[in-house]
Amino acid sequence: MKSLKILALLLAVLVSSNIEASTDKTSRKTVKNAEPSNPISKEVVSHLKKPQFYLEEDVLVFVKFTLNDKNEMVVLSVDSENQIIDSFIKNRLNYKKLNARSNKRTKNFVIPVRVNAAR
Repeated sequence: MKSLKILALLLAVLVSSNIEASTDKTSRKTVKNAEPSNPISKEVVSHLKKPQFYLEEDVLVFVKFTLNDKNEMVVLSVDSENQIIDSFIKNRLNYKKLNARSNKRTKNFVIPVRVNAAR
């Protein structure tokens, strides 16, 4: 009888932890339709609108940048092997002044950027 109670308790704990782990609300959002919630991300997106090149497939790159004392973006790296995307992002973002302020102590940021293919 004692082992049956322990087994029932163990089963209840396992089931409740699985239910809690599967209710992740952030995984329900689709990346393609998600709007950036951070004001800095919104400004970065506005600077990268209307590229003048065409791609055959969608590309996701990670842009690492920092802010200098004048609140200007300085692109540190673009995680892309495509030289066109690399140049486009660096030309559009380097030394562009941000209106948004960050309350982070660190001034380094990594933002994912999805460049959509021409359709």
